[in-house]
Amino acid sequence: MAFQTVVNNGLGFGIPGDSFLAGPHRSLSYTLESGAEPNIIGATAYTQVAGVDGEATAGGTPGAGTPFVGILTNPKVYATAGTTSGALAPTMTLPNGTLAELCTMHTGLVVQLSNNAAAIGDPVCFNTTTGALGSYTYGGSVPGGSVAIPGAFVKYYTVSGDGLAVIELNG
Repeated sequence: MAFQTVVNNGLGFGIPGDSFLAGPHRSLSYTLESGAEPNIIGATAYTQVAGVDGEATAGGTPGAGTPFVGILTNPKVYATAGTTSGALAPTMTLPNGTLAELCTMHTGLVVQLSNNAAAIGDPVCFNTTTGALGSYTYGGSVPGGSVAIPGAFVKYYTVSGDGLAVIELNG
Protein backbone atom coordinates (compact mmCIF):
# COMPACT_ATOMS: atom_id res chain seq x y z
CA MET A 1 0.00 0.00 0.00
CA ALA A 2 1.36 3.41 -1.01
CA PHE A 3 1.44 6.44 1.23
CA GLN A 4 -0.71 9.45 0.45
CA THR A 5 1.18 11.87 -1.77
CA VAL A 6 -1.49 14.47 -2.63
CA VAL A 7 -3.64 16.60 -0.36
CA ASN A 8 -6.77 18.01 -2.00
CA ASN A 9 -7.44 21.61 -1.10
CA GLY A 10 -11.15 21.61 -1.95
CA LEU A 11 -14.00 19.40 -0.83
CA GLY A 12 -17.08 18.45 -2.81
CA PHE A 13 -19.78 20.97 -1.98
CA GLY A 14 -23.02 19.86 -3.57
CA ILE A 15 -25.09 18.09 -6.16
CA PRO A 16 -26.36 20.03 -9.21
CA GLY A 17 -29.87 21.25 -8.53
CA ASP A 18 -29.51 21.18 -4.75
CA SER A 19 -29.69 24.13 -2.36
CA PHE A 20 -26.34 25.38 -1.13
CA LEU A 21 -27.64 28.16 1.12
CA ALA A 22 -30.70 28.28 3.33
CA GLY A 23 -33.02 31.10 2.43
CA PRO A 24 -36.04 31.97 0.37
CA HIS A 25 -36.62 30.22 -2.91
CA ARG A 26 -39.45 29.98 -5.42
CA SER A 27 -40.22 26.95 -7.59
CA LEU A 28 -43.22 25.90 -9.64
CA SER A 29 -44.19 22.53 -11.10
CA TYR A 30 -44.09 22.03 -14.87
CA THR A 31 -44.32 19.00 -17.12
CA LEU A 32 -41.10 18.66 -19.11
CA GLU A 33 -41.60 18.52 -22.89
CA SER A 34 -38.19 19.14 -24.47
CA GLY A 35 -38.27 17.02 -27.61
CA ALA A 36 -34.82 15.52 -28.20
CA GLU A 37 -33.05 17.84 -25.73
CA PRO A 38 -32.07 16.20 -22.43
CA ASN A 39 -33.65 17.39 -19.17
CA ILE A 40 -30.58 17.54 -16.91
CA ILE A 41 -31.11 18.44 -13.25
CA GLY A 42 -29.14 21.52 -12.18
CA ALA A 43 -27.83 22.12 -15.70
CA THR A 44 -30.86 23.08 -17.80
CA ALA A 45 -33.01 26.22 -18.02
CA TYR A 46 -36.57 26.24 -19.37
CA THR A 47 -39.13 28.43 -21.06
CA GLN A 48 -42.87 27.78 -21.19
CA VAL A 49 -44.15 25.86 -24.19
CA ALA A 50 -45.94 28.45 -26.36
CA GLY A 51 -49.65 28.50 -25.62
CA VAL A 52 -49.56 25.57 -23.17
CA ASP A 53 -49.87 26.31 -19.45
CA GLY A 54 -47.92 23.96 -17.21
CA GLU A 55 -45.48 22.65 -19.86
CA ALA A 56 -41.85 23.67 -20.20
CA THR A 57 -39.17 23.07 -22.80
CA ALA A 58 -35.37 23.14 -22.47
CA GLY A 59 -33.97 26.38 -23.86
CA GLY A 60 -36.18 28.64 -25.93
CA THR A 61 -36.21 32.39 -26.31
CA PRO A 62 -38.09 34.17 -23.52
CA GLY A 63 -40.79 36.50 -24.73
CA ALA A 64 -44.53 36.98 -24.91
CA GLY A 65 -46.16 33.57 -24.44
CA THR A 66 -42.83 31.83 -23.76
CA PRO A 67 -41.46 33.25 -20.47
CA PHE A 68 -38.41 31.91 -18.65
CA VAL A 69 -39.87 29.48 -16.10
CA GLY A 70 -36.79 28.29 -14.24
CA ILE A 71 -33.91 25.89 -13.75
CA LEU A 72 -34.56 22.18 -13.14
CA THR A 73 -33.89 21.53 -9.44
CA ASN A 74 -34.37 19.20 -6.48
CA PRO A 75 -32.58 16.02 -7.66
CA LYS A 76 -33.57 13.86 -4.71
CA VAL A 77 -37.32 13.78 -5.36
CA TYR A 78 -37.52 12.14 -8.79
CA ALA A 79 -38.09 8.43 -9.31
CA THR A 80 -36.19 7.33 -12.41
CA ALA A 81 -36.13 4.16 -14.46
CA GLY A 82 -32.35 4.26 -14.78
CA THR A 83 -30.50 4.37 -18.08
CA THR A 84 -29.72 2.05 -20.96
CA SER A 85 -27.00 0.62 -18.67
CA GLY A 86 -29.65 -0.76 -16.32
CA ALA A 87 -32.72 -0.04 -14.24
CA LEU A 88 -30.66 0.92 -11.19
CA ALA A 89 -28.08 3.04 -13.00
CA PRO A 90 -27.85 6.57 -11.55
CA THR A 91 -28.89 9.47 -13.75
CA MET A 92 -29.41 13.22 -13.55
CA THR A 93 -31.49 13.20 -16.75
CA LEU A 94 -35.28 13.10 -16.58
CA PRO A 95 -37.55 11.86 -19.39
CA ASN A 96 -40.10 14.07 -21.10
CA GLY A 97 -43.46 13.93 -19.40
CA THR A 98 -41.94 14.20 -15.92
CA LEU A 99 -43.61 16.63 -13.51
CA ALA A 100 -40.62 18.62 -12.23
CA GLU A 101 -39.66 21.61 -10.09
CA LEU A 102 -38.34 24.66 -11.93
CA CYS A 103 -36.76 27.35 -9.77
CA THR A 104 -36.86 31.08 -10.56
CA MET A 105 -35.62 32.49 -7.22
CA HIS A 106 -32.96 31.11 -4.88
CA THR A 107 -30.30 32.53 -2.57
CA GLY A 108 -27.79 29.81 -3.48
CA LEU A 109 -28.35 26.98 -5.97
CA VAL A 110 -25.68 24.48 -7.09
CA VAL A 111 -25.58 24.29 -10.91
CA GLN A 112 -23.45 22.83 -13.67
CA LEU A 113 -22.06 25.58 -15.92
CA SER A 114 -21.07 24.28 -19.31
CA ASN A 115 -19.77 26.98 -21.59
CA ASN A 116 -16.61 28.50 -20.14
CA ALA A 117 -14.81 29.77 -17.08
CA ALA A 118 -16.89 31.72 -14.56
CA ALA A 119 -15.95 34.16 -11.82
CA ILE A 120 -17.91 35.33 -8.81
CA GLY A 121 -20.31 38.08 -9.92
CA ASP A 122 -20.57 36.92 -13.54
CA PRO A 123 -24.11 36.93 -14.95
CA VAL A 124 -25.75 33.58 -15.81
CA CYS A 125 -27.24 32.72 -19.19
CA PHE A 126 -28.62 29.69 -21.02
CA ASN A 127 -28.36 28.28 -24.53
CA THR A 128 -31.61 28.88 -26.42
CA THR A 129 -31.38 25.51 -28.22
CA THR A 130 -30.33 23.15 -25.41
CA GLY A 131 -31.08 25.10 -22.22
CA ALA A 132 -27.50 24.46 -21.00
CA LEU A 133 -26.48 26.93 -18.30
CA GLY A 134 -23.43 29.13 -18.74
CA SER A 135 -22.07 32.50 -17.74
CA TYR A 136 -20.31 35.47 -19.27
CA THR A 137 -17.97 38.16 -17.99
CA TYR A 138 -19.59 40.92 -15.96
CA GLY A 139 -20.03 43.92 -18.28
CA GLY A 140 -19.46 41.71 -21.33
CA SER A 141 -21.76 40.38 -24.00
CA VAL A 142 -24.04 37.36 -23.75
CA PRO A 143 -22.52 34.51 -25.82
CA GLY A 144 -24.10 33.90 -29.24
CA GLY A 145 -27.07 31.56 -29.15
CA SER A 146 -27.68 32.31 -25.47
CA VAL A 147 -29.90 34.62 -23.46
CA ALA A 148 -29.25 36.13 -20.01
CA ILE A 149 -31.31 35.11 -17.00
CA PRO A 150 -32.32 38.45 -15.45
CA GLY A 151 -30.96 38.87 -11.93
CA ALA A 152 -28.93 35.63 -11.96
CA PHE A 153 -25.22 35.64 -11.13
CA VAL A 154 -22.42 33.37 -9.90
CA LYS A 155 -22.34 33.73 -6.12
CA TYR A 156 -19.64 31.25 -5.05
CA TYR A 157 -16.77 29.34 -6.59
CA THR A 158 -14.76 30.46 -9.54
CA VAL A 159 -14.83 27.83 -12.28
CA SER A 160 -11.87 27.43 -14.65
CA GLY A 161 -13.91 25.55 -17.26
CA ASP A 162 -17.04 23.42 -17.24
CA GLY A 163 -17.93 22.79 -13.61
CA LEU A 164 -20.07 23.37 -10.56
CA ALA A 165 -20.83 26.81 -9.18
CA VAL A 166 -23.37 28.35 -6.83
CA ILE A 167 -25.67 30.93 -8.39
CA GLU A 168 -28.24 33.34 -7.03
CA LEU A 169 -31.53 33.75 -8.90
CA ASN A 170 -33.54 36.90 -8.31
CA GLY A 171 -36.55 36.26 -10.53
